[in-house]
This record gives sequence, structure tokens and C-alpha cells, in this order.
Amino acid sequence: MAKTKLQKEAILAAYQTKLGESTGFFIIKPTGLTPNDVTAFKKKLTEIGSTFTVVKNTLFAKALKEANLPEFDTLQFGENAVMFINQDIANTAKLLKEFAKEQKDKVEIRAGVIEGSAITGEKVSELADLPTMEQSISMIVGLINQSLAGITNVLEDSVRSVAVIIDQAFKDK
Repeated sequence: MAKTKLQKEAILAAYQTKLGESTGFFIIKPTGLTPNDVTAFKKKLTEIGSTFTVVKNTLFAKALKEANLPEFDTLQFGENAVMFINQDIANTAKLLKEFAKEQKDKVEIRAGVIEGSAITGEKVSELADLPTMEQSISMIVGLINQSLAGITNVLEDSVRSVAVIIDQAFKDK
């Protein structure tokens, strides 16, 4: 069923709002996904602050152009869906890669935009191999903890050395 001009303007405005609020997005080609598959995937995405939307190609391309974001040839044909990323880019990429693996040939990762720069589908898959925000934070905290332990040991050794020297000095007298 054809959309009215008002409906198209509302859809375009919604795309513009999502583009403005997100740090990036991934474009995928969903082929033959069941509503149950999509619903379960959307639920997982919502938990990490991302969303999944099947887009109207021409309206989404227009929203990209108006937002001065890279345009994609993939939006000229076929069904496309967009995952808008609001928080954790790596975690969203991991979920997408897992979903594509589960669905076998039903999901093709086509491209994406991260902070205004276009990336290929292969780069999206590579992002999935990066540690999540939580993993990165725990690695940093571990490094800080390790460094502090080293400093503590050095300081304790200095105090211990002075104590041994003073002890030896008094024993010699």
C-alpha cells in the first residue's frame, strides 16, 4: 500500500531523529526472517541501547543525505534494515554477528557508519571481535591495579631495606 505524503514525512522525520541520536548504524539485508526471529533479536538489542528497523530505502537515503552522512548504493534496491547504535558499538556488532551466524544465509551485513564515517560489512564483522565496553574497562582496571601493586612493592622494599640497614648498624655496635 502506497504511503501518503504525510506518512512519508513522518517516516523521514523519525529516521532523522534516530540518526541524530545514534553514534552510528549498520545496514543489513534481511532475507526470509520470521517475526519471532526479529522480535527476539530486537529484544537483545534494546537491552544494550540499540534498535532494529526495516527501512524505506528512498526515505532513509534522503535522511542520510540531509544529515550529511555517507550514502550507500545498497539502498537503491531490495529490502534493507538498519541497526541504530546508541551506546556500545562493539557489543552491538557482536550481537549482529551472532544473529547473522544463527540465521545462516538470511542476514547479510552490508555496511555501516560509525561517528560519521562509512565502513564496509567486513569492518562491521571486525568490530564484533573487539572487546565490549565492560571488557575494556575491566582490562584497564586490571592494568591500574597491577601498576599500583608494583608501586606498593617498591615502596615496601625501600622501607624494608632502610629497616635492615638500621638493624645491621645497631647490631654491629
